[in-house]
Amino acid sequence: MQNFLRTNRALTAVITFLLWLATAALALWEIVVIRDMFFRLYARFVGGEAAGFQPTYWAGTALGIGLVMFLAVVWIAVVIGGAEYHYRHAGQPGSWKVFAWTFAAEVSILLLALFI
Repeated sequence: MQNFLRTNRALTAVITFLLWLATAALALWEIVVIRDMFFRLYARFVGGEAAGFQPTYWAGTALGIGLVMFLAVVWIAVVIGGAEYHYRHAGQPGSWKVFAWTFAAEVSILLLALFI
């Protein structure tokens, strides 16, 4: 019985690690997706073929860089915080709920990108 419990814990730990790794990789990709959504919205509402096109281009570029830097800090905090949380609570219902909410948020961002 003890071998089964050790195997079960090890399997749960491996699954938790793989899910955490998948959410971290998907969140990193979503930085690119969110940046592209920002540029599409910026071009739609601010950019255009006006006489002053070049200043709006550089302003959009600067805002895009700032957005990526902010999202990178958020990504680092979420990945480290998520790793710590899942390390302490692996296999518990709260850990699975956090995974469900994380995947739901990430899929929502990807679906939103289809419409923007």
